[in-house]
Amino acid sequence: MNWDAVSGTAEIIGALAIVISLIYVAVQVRHSSELIDQNNQLSRANTWHAQCALYNEVFSQLATDPALADIYERALKGDDLDGAEGVRFCAFVNTFLAYLEDTHVQSKSQLLSEELKGGSVLNMAEPYVKKLMRPEPVRKWWREDAASLYTLEFYQSITEQLVSA
Repeated sequence: MNWDAVSGTAEIIGALAIVISLIYVAVQVRHSSELIDQNNQLSRANTWHAQCALYNEVFSQLATDPALADIYERALKGDDLDGAEGVRFCAFVNTFLAYLEDTHVQSKSQLLSEELKGGSVLNMAEPYVKKLMRPEPVRKWWREDAASLYTLEFYQSITEQLVSA
């Protein structure tokens, strides 16, 4: 038996094994990358679904509670609200702003679509936020209590919108 021939054959087989292993690893990496992309898409879709559910929950209060709907309408027209009505309207505004802050945070984490990234969520909501913040009970609540309810960044962003109102 010729040991040089055996050694040469073993080297060829070893080289083929390495090439086959590299091809296998490349296929696995590509497959893993596709799975990661699919998981990212699924995560974005789930986040978007959760955000839509929260939005619906906020505004279903107005659809299911005639007294709150009346308070909401009167507050936005500029009518005076008594103490309890002011509290209810502020609670609605707080619920909406909590939803908005959550959406803002989700958009910064890139779990929402491109058009909702960064500050664009706050920019999109700015006209509505200004409208909600006009009634005096809300302005008073914002000055006295809201700073402890939201992140500093969100609180400052909303406050800037109010100053420009």
